[in-house]
Formats: sequence, C-alpha cells, structure tokens
Amino acid sequence: MSKRFLALLTGLLCLVMSVAPAAAVNISAGGATGRGDSNRIFTAVYNDSGSAMTSGTVAIWDTGTDEAESTFGSYVTTTTTADSNLAAGVVYSDSIPDQSFGVICVYGPIHALYANTTDGATDTAGTAIGTTTVDGQFGNGTGLGCLLGAVTAGDTADRARVLIFVNPSGAE
Repeated sequence: MSKRFLALLTGLLCLVMSVAPAAAVNISAGGATGRGDSNRIFTAVYNDSGSAMTSGTVAIWDTGTDEAESTFGSYVTTTTTADSNLAAGVVYSDSIPDQSFGVICVYGPIHALYANTTDGATDTAGTAIGTTTVDGQFGNGTGLGCLLGAVTAGDTADRARVLIFVNPSGAE
C-alpha cells in the first residue's frame, strides 16, 4: 500500500512541476535554433510612460508610488533627465503600447535611438552613454552602456538607430 501511495505522490509531483505558469511571458529572441540570443539578456516590462514606446527607445525604471508597491515590479517609462541612474535598457519589442507588457534588452548589443543634435558631438566606439534630455534617446554620458562603433555621417539626425552595448550601471 505505501509503495502505491509513494508512486502516486511522485506522479502527481511530476505533473505539477511540468505545468508552466499561465501568466508567463515568452522573451526569447527567436533565431534559427529557437533558443534565443545568448549575447543579450531580456526582461518583460510594463510600459507606464503615457504613450507607446517603439523599438530602440531608452527606458528607465518607473519609481512612482503605485509602481513601487506593485507585485509585478517591472514598470518602465522614459525620461528627459541626462544620465539617469534609473536606466533600465532599450525596447526590443516592435512597440510597447502604453499600459501594456513588452520586452526590453537589459544587457548586450542592440540598436537604440540617438539624440545626436543635443548630446552626441564626440561619439566614437567605446564612448560611455546615458539617458539625455531628449525623451527616450541616448547620448554622451553615463549609466546606460557604451557605443559599439563610431557614429557615421548617416547617423547625425536625432532618432537615428545606432548600435550600442546596454549595461546599465545604476550610478549617476
């Protein structure tokens, strides 16, 4: 009798462990193997900015009272503060509508929106970058990561997509 009970209990435990949570968000980058992109780290977030955040938008952690007390905890928004210590990453999803879930890259190479006109006169490969006074764009500074290549003449307009390495430091 105890062997049957143990076998039944083991079977139920295996069944429970194999069921995925219903609210899980798939954040795989896809690719030919379906395993995602091992050079980048992504996280699911909730856009609380008041408008859609398009691919390449620089995001910061939203620290409002409701967001800080949320059980989800990963609320993001945009900023017009230079070198914010709240830099979270760069929007990977095609677009994250306001008050919706999406995916951001929190570590690794990604194309981001560049605020060249206001904050990009000396950008070369390896230059430290951060948030800028231009909403959702990066430029010279600290806290977000670094440029992976020199900015070319074709990237001189604001909102040009430039390859960066995201590695938020959380420091001012």
